[in-house]
Amino acid sequence: MAQQAAWARIEIRVNPERTDPAGVDAKADLALAGLPARDVRMHRVFSIEGLSDPERAARELLVDPVLEEGSVGEPIPGNGIAVSVWKRPGVMDPVEASVLRALRALGESPTRAVSGQTYWIDADAAPETVLDAVGRSLANEVIEEIGLGPVPPPRPLPGEGQDVAIPDVPLKGLSDDELLAISRQYTLALDAFEMRAIVAHFETLGRDPRLCELETLAQTWSE
Repeated sequence: MAQQAAWARIEIRVNPERTDPAGVDAKADLALAGLPARDVRMHRVFSIEGLSDPERAARELLVDPVLEEGSVGEPIPGNGIAVSVWKRPGVMDPVEASVLRALRALGESPTRAVSGQTYWIDADAAPETVLDAVGRSLANEVIEEIGLGPVPPPRPLPGEGQDVAIPDVPLKGLSDDELLAISRQYTLALDAFEMRAIVAHFETLGRDPRLCELETLAQTWSE
């Protein structure tokens, strides 16, 4: 198995002397969730796999030098309690897709990007109370995870690094009843005529269909 490319972590925040619009919005949302805060600052975090020059990516693409400051590798400290929100493995994110496209335009060859946010919340509340308020107001726990502290390193995608077997489904020489039993077993909703057509096609290829191919054909036929 090829060695996995390294991850680069880039964290970005609005300059502390400037107003942080995302932090202002987060403060209002937390207040609606019952958590008054004196101040909230939001840091954007990108974990990018396969970058050859993370410093250049931060400087030329991700950080606005007039309004922001960034750090490559290390989290940027803040005031108060840090609560982070990040995407669950496998969740599609338009922001991440845009970052990958822009990095490729710079001549980089990234393989994966994961985005997140760290909210630094200055409030008179226990960390668990702050975490709960963030979960109710600033995160969607269906597609995101939350935790105290900085955004953690990305986890592998489901099945990543594993050899996943894709089974073949033997069809050659089966009777109509046996073909219909396979259709029912895999919920294909194909009749005997349709199953026979699939058998004939794969006989021309000299092999049995894979299960994913059968499911794709069944879905297409249903349309």
